[in-house]
Amino acid sequence: MLVDTYDTLTPGCQRGHCVQRVARAGRPRARCSSDSGDLARLSKAAYRMFAEAGFENPLIVASNELDEDLIADLKRQGAPINSWG
Repeated sequence: MLVDTYDTLTPGCQRGHCVQRVARAGRPRARCSSDSGDLARLSKAAYRMFAEAGFENPLIVASNELDEDLIADLKRQGAPINSWG
């Protein structure tokens, strides 16, 4: 399941929860992709929403002109981003 929207948390991730039962068949993995806004805050909230919905190890993708300094800053902030674009 992929949530890739300009409005990551509402309704994006919330709509994702509606299909969680379907996604659990096989080897499900929720994915959220953010490319604008406060990436640290959004990634933390999206990760929390998916984890609370029962998805293990959601894939949180961040993109948008990222460089090594921005990535290091996001890591310092504890952003649970585990894929970079």
